[in-house]
Amino acid sequence: PKKTQQGLSNFSYFIHRDVAEVLLESEFGEKLLSNSTLRSMIARMPDVAEKALHLCVTTNESKERAIDPTSDSYDVTFDYRHLENYYGIKDLHSTKFTKCNHLLYLIMKQGNSNLLRHPLVISLLDYKWKKFARYIFFLNLLFYVIFLMFLTSFGLVVLNPLENTCIEVFNQSLNGSTPEDCEGLSTHKYHFLIVAAAITIVFAILRTLGEVFQLCRQPLDYLQDWVNWLEIPLYTCSIIFSFIFNTPCLCVHYWQWQIGVVSVFLAWIVLITFLQKWPLTGVYVLMFLNITGTFLKIVFLAQLLVIAFALAFYMLLSDPNETRTPFSNPARAIVKVMAMTTGELDYDDLYHQEEGLSEIAFPPVSFLLWIIFLVLMPVLLSNLLVGLAVGDVNALQKVASEKRIELQIDLILNIEELLAYLPIYHYCKVKQQDIKPNNPASQLPQCCRTDKLKTVLTWAADLYSKWLVTSDYLVSGETIASAIKPPPTSMEEQVKLLNSKMMDQQNMLLSEKLNTVLQQLLDKIKENEEQSKAILEKQLEQHSREQAQGMEKQLKLNKSFIREQIEEQSKKMAEHSEQLAVEVAALREALEKVLVQLATN
Repeated sequence: PKKTQQGLSNFSYFIHRDVAEVLLESEFGEKLLSNSTLRSMIARMPDVAEKALHLCVTTNESKERAIDPTSDSYDVTFDYRHLENYYGIKDLHSTKFTKCNHLLYLIMKQGNSNLLRHPLVISLLDYKWKKFARYIFFLNLLFYVIFLMFLTSFGLVVLNPLENTCIEVFNQSLNGSTPEDCEGLSTHKYHFLIVAAAITIVFAILRTLGEVFQLCRQPLDYLQDWVNWLEIPLYTCSIIFSFIFNTPCLCVHYWQWQIGVVSVFLAWIVLITFLQKWPLTGVYVLMFLNITGTFLKIVFLAQLLVIAFALAFYMLLSDPNETRTPFSNPARAIVKVMAMTTGELDYDDLYHQEEGLSEIAFPPVSFLLWIIFLVLMPVLLSNLLVGLAVGDVNALQKVASEKRIELQIDLILNIEELLAYLPIYHYCKVKQQDIKPNNPASQLPQCCRTDKLKTVLTWAADLYSKWLVTSDYLVSGETIASAIKPPPTSMEEQVKLLNSKMMDQQNMLLSEKLNTVLQQLLDKIKENEEQSKAILEKQLEQHSREQAQGMEKQLKLNKSFIREQIEEQSKKMAEHSEQLAVEVAALREALEKVLVQLATN
């Protein structure tokens, strides 16, 4: 009935995951799928949601016709109707969009590895990246690179505040006069600095306004992203560093030069964070960031060791008569010990050995501390840091790959939320996509798919599909086939797996049936007892004692009848288990005969 199907179509009413799996594997599995269904399964049953996504991926294979997943004719169809319908309505051309309502955002927040790497999710991200996201991403990257180039060139061309020209300018400005000639500053350099400073300030102000817009639109997400905590100081320092229009000879002050150093450094660091959302370099950037995070977790322990050795070396090797030695003060001692940890020991310079004699003041303690330092810092601590950083590269790459997918989801949804207010937004949506993953030329634009250009553009198609536009996971039909259909095992492994599955299923079936029957009977007993007690309490006030005794007799008869039913059900279950045991034994004998025949063959 239609009402029953409508009731079953919402998995929010199902608590047990086995019910959802059975319904998905039935012939009505595809009909029961909906946006609310997937939303509920992703939030509560991610493993079942993965099976539901399998139903949205179909190939041109069939039972009568098997196709090699590595062949060029292998065709895959992705159905995005349930994954793209983020408001639970049928109209896919609505311009209303909310990032938090999209199922991709829910998958990103769930953080399930199998859902993030599912071919349906990857293909949808790949489609959106090729359709509109990459253009906006590279346009934003281009604007930032322009800002970076002008800021860097300005920092390299502007006069250093320690140069003689700037020193004279600042001395004359203190006396109330202005210099007539600026040595070292030609006319071309002067005009270039004016233009570079103006463009840097304009781009910094525009990008600051963009950051303020993001903060107003999504304050919590903005504050949780550590990259934003670098961009605001970057643009602020860039404006302060580039504002030189009121100084003679375009000289920067001493404090302004230090701010410029910080702005140039942060500008190149932020460029690295830009590249983490690009499929070509994102994984490697995130691997480096993960290694940095691992190092920061143990930097406290390393810093304690550095401080301990630095203070000890300062007390032993400091020379009161010399002020520029490595251990002249505690701060220089800490920096020197950090350099010594990397391998820059300078043993002869520190211990001042000449003609076999030592000039140090405290030889026993100094040499003992030196030996302990050699064992702990350059050997043990350095190897510990290297081991923690690159101990498991495969696991590190997997984590970085999943993080890159999450960043790409966030980037695409943010762009899509901005495009939702434009009339061209409905062109960015898609219901389904039909691709040939093993044929790179099929992913080229339609104008490049002619027979004359196929041979010439083979290498370009491969580069286009694997490096420039597609995701780094959806690269072959074999990858898709292995994701939606597990690879077959050998005959012996199949027999062993079948045997173990049958035993597990038998035990689970018996225990589940027995538990369900007993639970149902106990529930009936409890319900009957509660109903009988309620009836007795009401009838005690209205009827006589004889009627109440009759109800008690009836209750006893009900209990005895239910007990008899329990005994009958238990006997039937025992007989059924014996029959199953006989069938399993027969099946085992048949399997052993098959194995013997296979061994003889």
